[in-house]
Amino acid sequence: SIALLSLWVPDVSRYPWSPTSIMETHEGQRAHDTYYGVASGAQAPGFIDASERNFQILPEVSAAAAIETSEVPYTPLQPCVTARLLGSHPHDDGPTILELFYLLRVQGVIQEQVGTGPINRRNDWEIRWNGASIPLIEQPALVGAGGASTGFGPGQRLVNAFDAFQELMLLEGPLATGLIKEEHRVVEFSGETRLPTDQWSKIPGADLANLQRAFVERWWEVESRDTADGDYEAMLALLRQDVDVMDQAPAARDWQRAVESVLRSGNEQRRALATAAR
Repeated sequence: SIALLSLWVPDVSRYPWSPTSIMETHEGQRAHDTYYGVASGAQAPGFIDASERNFQILPEVSAAAAIETSEVPYTPLQPCVTARLLGSHPHDDGPTILELFYLLRVQGVIQEQVGTGPINRRNDWEIRWNGASIPLIEQPALVGAGGASTGFGPGQRLVNAFDAFQELMLLEGPLATGLIKEEHRVVEFSGETRLPTDQWSKIPGADLANLQRAFVERWWEVESRDTADGDYEAMLALLRQDVDVMDQAPAARDWQRAVESVLRSGNEQRRALATAAR
């Protein structure tokens, strides 16, 4: 219906009384509010990508379309992969959330901690930054191992960690000052898996913003094309390990396709940055 709305908006030159953009229509605002779960009247402008296509109000679908059409024949991504592409459009300038997740893991900033106890083994992830440890997600060690119903099979624990990182990178304003609410989650968790939002909420808003900015700057800090290529190869190796953990789960191949596309685009940009800085 949102795509049809884009076609429905009349030509301004023929109808001077008509809205100048889809987001000026009541229908467009309702579609946006419905998709993002925001109240009517909230400050929620439309989203326009580099090519100014109106369907950018569905950023995950826009990112998925770019990935799907980069290969022949076109093959749609699994919905559970598409749902995680917010902030990871392969054609956007600068770092994406997916790329940062793998880059920071390669650099040891995001670390996986596996408990060794015989009972209630845990698989927790944390962020190590400036000598401090910030919990990222807490979950059972065998999350997703009971079957492939999640789409990622045993690799669900890895995808949960990405979901948590995405949540952390998207926190801002009142959400970063102790008012974190369940309905703002990008992806819902089940069972004993939980976000440590009680500890996140203790981070002052300015400190959280500085942390997010520092992560982004890690991507921009590339000394040479060899450095960019080294990071790229290390991230690809880590991705292959993740896919192996998924053990041929239904979404494993699509996760690999999506991440490879995003990493490849990011590497091209970082190589160009290194060349321009010489």
